[in-house]
Amino acid sequence: MRLFLVTIALFFAPLASMAQCNGETLDYRLTDQDKADLATRIAATPFPRGLIWQAEKDGRDIILVGTMHLPDPRHTDILAQAMPAIQNADLLLVEITPEGEEELQRAMASDPDLLLLPDNGTLLSQLPADDWANVAAAAAERGIPPFMAARFQPWYLQITLSIPSCAMTALQSGDTGLDGKIIDWAQSVDIPVQSVEDWRTTIEVMQLGTLQDQIDMLLAAVAEPAMTEEAAASTIADYFAGETARIWEIGRLTLHWTPGIAPERLDRLFDEFTQALLVDRNTAWIPVIETAASAHDIIAVAVGAGHLPGKDGLLFQLQQNGWEITRLD
Repeated sequence: MRLFLVTIALFFAPLASMAQCNGETLDYRLTDQDKADLATRIAATPFPRGLIWQAEKDGRDIILVGTMHLPDPRHTDILAQAMPAIQNADLLLVEITPEGEEELQRAMASDPDLLLLPDNGTLLSQLPADDWANVAAAAAERGIPPFMAARFQPWYLQITLSIPSCAMTALQSGDTGLDGKIIDWAQSVDIPVQSVEDWRTTIEVMQLGTLQDQIDMLLAAVAEPAMTEEAAASTIADYFAGETARIWEIGRLTLHWTPGIAPERLDRLFDEFTQALLVDRNTAWIPVIETAASAHDIIAVAVGAGHLPGKDGLLFQLQQNGWEITRLD
């Protein structure tokens, strides 16, 4: 569950600022059986590798780029590989536009109920003392005063604490992830930028489940801090290797490494989040993408890399709709 939560933080929740984070990965913890199971699941996944793709149909082109919100110098190389394909795009679709981000920030600032527990509630009344101590320590390590952390809704605190401490340095340089770099380029050459969904969707997805579900996810995020760092390193290494299916499948494989939560409960939470975070959103995005493509010769789509692979991924769904898919990187 820990790696799954880190993956959400790095690829699906543009709610926090992060800086470069590298280190030892989780791979040394995998048994030979784990590796075999992982290889089997990846082999059964449509379009399991690759960050830059072309979908072509009836003379129209869609260029899809799998992104990561985390700044990293290696994004320059990926952007250079994508540029020949996207430089002639008439439109760029992203998960959230700069205007959407501004609306999101204003909403969080103006509506305390969006992030805080209602009726002045606190997590101190929801958690046993030992569990709260772990949460408070993780928050303090990331520069969040425990008294403030206690007021946050569990889903928001979970996302924040899923980001490893090595990645919590504020973006002093103004650097961005790959999606931000592509947006900056598009705006510099006057290519319109639109979002594939309303900015409220991310928050609605992260609020999924009961309060206890969110608390369980929060506790999973703060268990064994060293493993959280390793999970981030694994996710980042797989991303730059283009191993998009492995990012998700290793999260599934390591699901039961989370202590203190019944395996069947972890399985249910994983399935529910996968449905809401990936399956439902991908399905909703396909008509948006195809409608945009019908009105332009070439469009670019830059979204989290986890949205590309799999039977519910954007690539397979486009292929099922008659688009010819070609890997470009």
